[in-house]
Amino acid sequence: MSTIMHTYRYTPLLAYALLPVTSFPPFGKLLFILFDLISAGLILKISGQTAALLYLFNPLTIGIAVRGNAEPIIGAFTILSIAMLENIPISAILQAISVHLKTYPAPWALTVWLYYADKKLFGFLPYSKKGILYGIISACTFVSLSWLSYSLYQEEFLEHAHLHHLSRQDTRHNFSIWFLSFYLMDGNSPYGFLCFLLQLALCLLISFKFSSDPFFASFLQTFVFVTFNKVITSQYFIWYLSLLPLVIKNLKMSSLRVMSLSALWFGSQGLWLLPAYFFEMEGRDSFLWMHSSSIVHFATNIFIACQIITHYQPKHAKIKVN
Repeated sequence: MSTIMHTYRYTPLLAYALLPVTSFPPFGKLLFILFDLISAGLILKISGQTAALLYLFNPLTIGIAVRGNAEPIIGAFTILSIAMLENIPISAILQAISVHLKTYPAPWALTVWLYYADKKLFGFLPYSKKGILYGIISACTFVSLSWLSYSLYQEEFLEHAHLHHLSRQDTRHNFSIWFLSFYLMDGNSPYGFLCFLLQLALCLLISFKFSSDPFFASFLQTFVFVTFNKVITSQYFIWYLSLLPLVIKNLKMSSLRVMSLSALWFGSQGLWLLPAYFFEMEGRDSFLWMHSSSIVHFATNIFIACQIITHYQPKHAKIKVN
């Protein structure tokens, strides 16, 4: 495994789960498609048929699953972890598994803590017995999974599954607004730490502002996390596209506005993909074009996030999946 670890950024437990591909190559893709269907079923249960269809027939979700990315597995666990919030042990375990698979749901911990909070310590620190129990179960599960993985691969696991993301500065072209500075400075740009601070600050702000609606808070945190991330590829979009159908029923937008925002989102990607094609397939120097397109993509995402916040009307109902 160490020979491929420089590109493998998941838990080794996922690799072991995919071992059947050695004798049956389609196993992995079929597994990912199955989890895509599970996510669609959860969305159907929570938000209804329209939301489920929007997820299931999204060309991006289809493409990511069938090309062999594990994002559908992560998406299913994250959806279920929020959907089961009224069942503390199950939700806590699922949340820990989600973070073990990918670190992006980690900021949801504060959202969940505030969601459960019904008391204040010293008059201003929110807490609850539910939150404490949730934290203990989730932490124990995460530590257990990490210990098992560490026992198998020691520092390689820690570095490539988690710690790598703190220092990572990818010099290969991607959607991120930070890419060009990383490339020009050979992966030693000072903007890497700034990116992390911005992500942390925004995720904290969202938790305090929208903790009464965990689905919306988790969606918005993930959307912002990806938008400001040091690396952005198409599979990252699945992280929040799997959560968008869970909040769409509370978005009070006209059909024209929805179609316009969708066109802007896809259009900003197309604007970047064209110079990326020229660079990757034809060897042209299109770095400035790609960087300009990354700025447009970044600005488009910020505009869409503001539109979603403005037009979101939560019901503040307790989450319950029967």
